[in-house]
Amino acid sequence: MPREPIGYSQAGQDVFVLAMLHGPQAGTFADIGCERPFEISNSLLLEERGWRGIALDIDDYREAWAARETPFIQADALNCDFAALFAEHGLASPIDYLSLDVELKGERLTALENVLASGFEFKVITMEHDAFKPGFDEAERQPQRALLTSLGYELVCADVHAGNGLAFEDWWAHPGHVPASRSGTYRCDYKGHREIFSTAGVDLDAVYAAISRHA
Repeated sequence: MPREPIGYSQAGQDVFVLAMLHGPQAGTFADIGCERPFEISNSLLLEERGWRGIALDIDDYREAWAARETPFIQADALNCDFAALFAEHGLASPIDYLSLDVELKGERLTALENVLASGFEFKVITMEHDAFKPGFDEAERQPQRALLTSLGYELVCADVHAGNGLAFEDWWAHPGHVPASRSGTYRCDYKGHREIFSTAGVDLDAVYAAISRHA
């Protein structure tokens, strides 16, 4: 099975974001639970396209992130003051993209609630729920969906898996910022990411190959 370049998203999340937003050259992002800067990063490709944002993780990756343009913040996403943090880094609402991936059961939901308490909107959200793990449907997937749906977000790709059948993530768009004519091309339930892009008429390998040629 083909694999994405190690520096870019695990399941094409970065390409999905660009597709939803028609690839703006000056977008903004919040990469929450970012981990390392050059290993399956959801924000590296965006940064290379001229986007700006922040990367946050509870573990200290400051030394590694010094090689990136994006500022790294070591903080706990469960209790960080995101309104102050976004303002400090010059990010205005709506932020184009929120990537949220923290680890323990229930913590993604708590982090999401904390991020949204900032009052900021996001045009596109990709968020792990790991519903294939015991108890994660009740603790993560169901309440995540209830919260985001109540705030007007549209679930575009439900239960994305990486070709292994293990549904681990949902992809969202805000219909106030992403027209249905665009998100509808990707709307699906329980598909591998390569099937999602193929159905939408996007050759993921060609996209990454073109990026590599012009890097």
